[in-house]
Amino acid sequence: MKRLFDKKPKKSPNPSPKPISPGIPAKIAAGPLGPRAELDVGPDGEQIRSYHPEVDWPDLVTLDEGSNGGSRIVFQDISGEDKEPPAPEASTSGVAVVSTDHRSDPPRENTTETGEGEGKGKLAEASNVPEREYKNPALAATTILSDVPKEAADESSPLGSLKAVLRTIAAVYADDQETAAIGNRTEDLLSRIVTLEEYFYSPPGDVEEQRRRRELIREFGHIEGQLRSLAKKPGPEQLSGHAQHSGEVHGLLEDLRETIFDYQMVQQMEIYDQRCKLIKPAEAAVLNNFSSAKAAEYRHGDRKGCLKGTRGAVLNEIELWAKDSDKAPVYWLNGLAGTGKSTIAQTIAERTFADGQLGASFFCSRDFQDRRDLKFIFPTVAVQLARNYPEFRSAFVPLVQSDPEVAHESLYGQMDKLIVRPLKQSHISTVIVIDALDECKDEEPASAILSVLGRFVSQIPKVKFFVTGRPEPWIREGFRLPLLAEATDVFVLHEVESSRVNSDIQLFFRYSFSELKDRRRGLDDWPASEQLGLLCERATGLFVYAVATVKFIDHKNNSPKKQLERILQLPTSFAHEGRTRLRQNTTLDSLYMSILQHAFD
Repeated sequence: MKRLFDKKPKKSPNPSPKPISPGIPAKIAAGPLGPRAELDVGPDGEQIRSYHPEVDWPDLVTLDEGSNGGSRIVFQDISGEDKEPPAPEASTSGVAVVSTDHRSDPPRENTTETGEGEGKGKLAEASNVPEREYKNPALAATTILSDVPKEAADESSPLGSLKAVLRTIAAVYADDQETAAIGNRTEDLLSRIVTLEEYFYSPPGDVEEQRRRRELIREFGHIEGQLRSLAKKPGPEQLSGHAQHSGEVHGLLEDLRETIFDYQMVQQMEIYDQRCKLIKPAEAAVLNNFSSAKAAEYRHGDRKGCLKGTRGAVLNEIELWAKDSDKAPVYWLNGLAGTGKSTIAQTIAERTFADGQLGASFFCSRDFQDRRDLKFIFPTVAVQLARNYPEFRSAFVPLVQSDPEVAHESLYGQMDKLIVRPLKQSHISTVIVIDALDECKDEEPASAILSVLGRFVSQIPKVKFFVTGRPEPWIREGFRLPLLAEATDVFVLHEVESSRVNSDIQLFFRYSFSELKDRRRGLDDWPASEQLGLLCERATGLFVYAVATVKFIDHKNNSPKKQLERILQLPTSFAHEGRTRLRQNTTLDSLYMSILQHAFD
């Protein structure tokens, strides 16, 4: 399959420049494909930028003075070579139009046979979407933005072909109850790609951003090619036979999601850094000196998110909740010890940050005094919100300056003054993540912080709170309070279908052992499938068991094979620990006991 950027465009000739009317909002078109990037010709000859994703060089556009006193547009390669389009021709609308000789091949229709009758799947039809290949992908015309039909812009967009494939996948899997999650996931990806596409019409900030966009589209093309190839695989109904290819489709959709996520993370980090640079010294002094917990944010420490391809169902549900303003403002991820709550919280924090939604995060920990004290949560969240949002900061800083002791007030006073009032003034929409609430010291029969949250949550409807915690008595009672119960969605992690959890744990083991074999010698064809199956069975849905097992096996002074044998010789559990209360001699207790005994051998 022909992908974007496979071929370097030929250099355009340098005609004599002719005047171009300033102040023209326009779009650049490539060959017969239509618009490519928005262009605004400034009246004062200032440098402007544009993006043209179909060619191998994202264009750096400058407006220079022409030889006849007018202006000309120069497209510059990132290597520094000038690429100047031919002279403008008069348009019937009285606006200058730049055109080039675009003797490129027309779009190439894919006419691959995909079967007849019932054997022809819906995605196979998507393979007929033109796959564009151009011998000379030069700029063809500059046309007025308002003159470009929406339909034409969509078909000619750099991501139009990928969107067509995704729409077909969404239609195929939405009709099947067992695979509806794939259809929903595809719809979410479509909306993300549309947003990215709109962003691509804005000028790239620098050469590095141009490179990132080019790499992103190249990766999109690679994933699209793999999706298309599924339509040509032999099978009774090809891709429309859901069960046959749903696993492969799901994997490719996850690849697409991760590709978008990686790009967005870089973008958001740059935005965050720019926001921090705009903080005035006086404001920075207030924020830096304000009483807050250290290293409580998701970016600190060595916390890791979910392994790619795992916990898909719960992550997708939480992401949809975070984006849906009609959903409840509070979400409780309820799970027993070891079920992976903090790992999911880390992933949700990362993903909402990448989407530009995350305002603040607080990861509680009984190991640190300031992160197990409830009175540090609201002040720490407030400082993060102030760094992220100038509107919030303009309300927060004067409040702290007028009342320096506000951080030491009651939980009610803290949330009212530090969180709710600035949020009301700033009108921002955001997500706040609070992980492991059960690790904070709380002597109230119903969680003190949840009681306060219930009183105020209705006053800040644009803010969502994602909370994780074990179902300890005081936390259960807190979420049962009338004001909070009706405003909370609950996901019980230890009640997820065991087959899904076991599949994720097996994937974790396979990935971890693959990494281990890359670093250690003599581990070919290890572990045996029977050994892997026993490990998954012993985990009984507990990710903490899987993590501890891998760390025990990967001991630098011992053979991984011998370490695995030690674990498999341990007594088995009498009950599924992830489903019932822990008993003596359970596999998790046995594992920890073996680790301790081995440490003193």
